[in-house]
Amino acid sequence: MTMEILSLNLYDLIKESGFNGLNMDVIRKITIQCLNALKQLKHCKIIHCDLKPENILLKSKGRCGIKIIDFGSSCYEGKTIYTYI
Repeated sequence: MTMEILSLNLYDLIKESGFNGLNMDVIRKITIQCLNALKQLKHCKIIHCDLKPENILLKSKGRCGIKIIDFGSSCYEGKTIYTYI
């Protein structure tokens, strides 16, 4: 099994900055990508179930590209497995 090597998750990125926040342009770029990813998941009728800063990773350090990970508890709409969804 092989996996792509990614960089920091969003929580670690904020922690690395001393919890002082991020530049507004960086926030805007990350937010747009997150919303586009959520739009695609909605189109595919998938519920992630565990979306949090730790599950949003930068593709590479110093860049704003992201990937959403950890679909281990995800499910399809209408076919929920867990009671908390």
